[in-house]
Amino acid sequence: MSLTEVAIRKAKPREKAYKLADEKGLFLLVKPNDSKYWRLKYRFNGKEKLLALGVYPDTNLANAREKRDEAHRLLANNVDPGIAKQTTKRSAQLAAENTFEAIGREWFAKFSVNWVEEHSDKIIRHAIATARAKHDPTRDLKGALPPIKENHFPTITDPEKISRLLRAIDSYMEM
Repeated sequence: MSLTEVAIRKAKPREKAYKLADEKGLFLLVKPNDSKYWRLKYRFNGKEKLLALGVYPDTNLANAREKRDEAHRLLANNVDPGIAKQTTKRSAQLAAENTFEAIGREWFAKFSVNWVEEHSDKIIRHAIATARAKHDPTRDLKGALPPIKENHFPTITDPEKISRLLRAIDSYMEM
């Protein structure tokens, strides 16, 4: 017999954890502390396994059934839903670890120990050098800042003074 939302809400904690069965391996595990967990019991390669589908009421009955059906689709394609869930979770974790900010903080923590503050502002971006960033984040900033005004320093233009300078350099090199 299938579960209903009313039956789930009325489920009270007992001294020991107990299960309320739905269908197709789906059940609600009611713990003594009144927490309720959706679980799916399934078999893969001859072994019985258990898959966590969420916590009630965050995951309601309809959502738990959708997740159960998705797990059954994976099983039909000879894919272990538990392994698929772990792979998805790990991919999300890796994606979070490889954000530009995470890479920048990792690199900065490693190399900034001996830097003065002004130097850290002038360092090129590490994610591009390690090819972990998908694109250059500074690309969109080009043209956002006004160009730096170049200072031109005077030079010696008098030929007599240039010859004195060259002789002075020559005599210095001979020392």
